[in-house]
Amino acid sequence: MADPVQALALQLRPGAALLRSVAVNVDAGGVPVELGTTWFAGDRVTLTVGEDSGASDQA
Repeated sequence: MADPVQALALQLRPGAALLRSVAVNVDAGGVPVELGTTWFAGDRVTLTVGEDSGASDQA
């Protein structure tokens, strides 16, 4: 649920649905180097879930 600051930043009403994405980027040795959190307006995104292709293992 969007708090007043998130609502203002995303041009939503307070309490609107949000989608949160959290990602950890790692270096070649698997050591975390970056953590990111992104908030999306729930009524403006489509979430598609599929089988993991293992693409990150092919680098």
